Amino acid sequence: MDKYIKPILKHDKCFILAYDHGFVHGGNDFDDQNYDINFIFDLAVNGGFTGIVLHKGLAEYFKDSQYFNKVPLIIKLNSNTFLPTNVNRDTAKLCSVSYAKKLGAIAVGYTIYLGSENENKMFEEFSDIQEQAHLLNMGAIAWIYPTEKKDILETNKKNDVMTQYSARVGLELGADMVKIKNNATKEGLKRAIELAKPVKVVLAGGEKIDDKQFLEITKQFIDIGGSGLIVGRNIWQRNNAVEFSKQIQRIILG
Repeated sequence: MDKYIKPILKHDKCFILAYDHGFVHGGNDFDDQNYDINFIFDLAVNGGFTGIVLHKGLAEYFKDSQYFNKVPLIIKLNSNTFLPTNVNRDTAKLCSVSYAKKLGAIAVGYTIYLGSENENKMFEEFSDIQEQAHLLNMGAIAWIYPTEKKDILETNKKNDVMTQYSARVGLELGADMVKIKNNATKEGLKRAIELAKPVKVVLAGGEKIDDKQFLEITKQFIDIGGSGLIVGRNIWQRNNAVEFSKQIQRIILG
């Protein structure tokens, strides 16, 4: 429900900076600039973002920084590393809703791998998280990604089906916002947005691509009814991160 995520919305849209990559990818995504958490905190404020996503450890530093209360905090509650080779993805819960509240978070995020053999555990955990968050007047955001199983994700049609499935599951679980991957056709994404209504659907940024392509993807998603982005590498891996953020901000927020 929008009432739980109102602090991260502007003109009914959101533009959220994600910096939860270090747990999943180690140091592979970072250079001599963007490994620095203070650079990221400053970017979140000066780039015009409506929120920032951090894991518990970084959120503790954020709370004690000069940037706290200048941009709303979202704490990611679970994660996994890229080291296991089994496609049946699983995650570990890294933070409680109550501790996220103490750190000043206005919302929490949780990843579900749809189609994994461990999906039932993730459904149950998110359901508990959603209830706890709402009791504390916090938002619950679901990252819902289809499994990497090749027999499920081998065609555009199947990508569309799984993306739409992801969005709908978010609605059924009571998520206040659903983050989906950009692995569907334009029509598939539009249908996913429709299937999740009234829940807001936002797009993952994914791996870094060239400026023009990312701007076009953003505009197309907003034009078909998307509610914004939760994006990391396509922002903070750029040398012109603040300037590029402002271009994206204008597309999403006007």
